[in-house]
Amino acid sequence: MTTTTYTQSAVLMADLSAYVIAGRPLSGFLKAVVCNDLMGAVMIADEHSLALLPSLVAYLCNEAPQACWGKPCRYTLWVDEDSG
Repeated sequence: MTTTTYTQSAVLMADLSAYVIAGRPLSGFLKAVVCNDLMGAVMIADEHSLALLPSLVAYLCNEAPQACWGKPCRYTLWVDEDSG
């Protein structure tokens, strides 16, 4: 794994974890992943993000509460509940 890939992986995981733990809003690629928008995620992903897609999905499936991912409405509720 190159330094760039490792750094990007750490940043994406930190952003995703902050969303899961504190409801911090996401945008772009990660929001598409959380909302289960595969086509949207793939269309906007760079090569490093695309390579991490399986790991990010595995994290959501195995570690994140089901109430915070899988549908756009779950994303919206998760962000709204934690920001209010």
